[in-house]
Amino acid sequence: MHSHENSRNLKQVIQRWTTSERLCYSIELIPREDFHLDLGRLAPVFCSLPWISDNNLQYQRFVDTPMLKMTAKIVPRCPVMNHLSCYNITETQVDKFVDMGNWNLFVIRGDTVSEGQRFQHSGDLVEYLRAKNNPDLTIGVGGYPYGHPESPSVDYDVKYLKQKVDLGVDFIVTQTLYDAASFLAYVDECRRAGITVPIVPGLFLPGSPDQLETVLALTRVNPPAEVRELLQSHAHDEPDQFEAFVVKHFAELIRTLRRERPDEVRLVHFFTFNRLDLLKKVLDAIADLL
Repeated sequence: MHSHENSRNLKQVIQRWTTSERLCYSIELIPREDFHLDLGRLAPVFCSLPWISDNNLQYQRFVDTPMLKMTAKIVPRCPVMNHLSCYNITETQVDKFVDMGNWNLFVIRGDTVSEGQRFQHSGDLVEYLRAKNNPDLTIGVGGYPYGHPESPSVDYDVKYLKQKVDLGVDFIVTQTLYDAASFLAYVDECRRAGITVPIVPGLFLPGSPDQLETVLALTRVNPPAEVRELLQSHAHDEPDQFEAFVVKHFAELIRTLRRERPDEVRLVHFFTFNRLDLLKKVLDAIADLL
């Protein structure tokens, strides 16, 4: 797989979106063999592809993984940011992955950590990648407006994030966000801590109440009580009612972010779970911002 030409783009993309007058958006897709990607009129500034558990390490060759097969399909249309998980990955595997031309990396610790694995924290992997001195590497990491589930406080979390950013992080994408106030408070705290890189709100558009509950459990995100109550008040909606609520809620959330922090919020990132139909409805609802 040769994505070298594409891979150089993400640094330039960051340059473009951080100076754009219009709101930009990026999307995360799930790499699945049975998903036929048709971006149609969608114009994300980049696509992000997650690392599904440790499946990628089971393949003899990285190029055969669903993530990189899908990367090859998307690259002609749009820059791709590949997730790279610390879970049980070796230095040799990291070198191989980067040497293939995968230079846009979203570095994650992963949900599980083995005692003996080389990279115990995402910061360790960021540090290792930066030591390679590849000027084309673009590195993103996650941020937690509701606090990291294993962290004692958001304050502690932000201190740790600052250390990680100082190792060579280019931008931050937040964990799934459900309200504007939490994001704004988080950005303020990060800026006070001296973090200057772009912080991108990550939005998950639930396709159903069940999917919302599943993702809340999976991500271990704990929104404020009033936000939880609002979400739960739609738990028994009919499908079309629930969809209308989701479109309205997230369109309003984006408008609030843009209104309150026009200089900070120039890009929103959507975790689509491959529900592009729902994404298009939200984008239609904020078309005047795009």
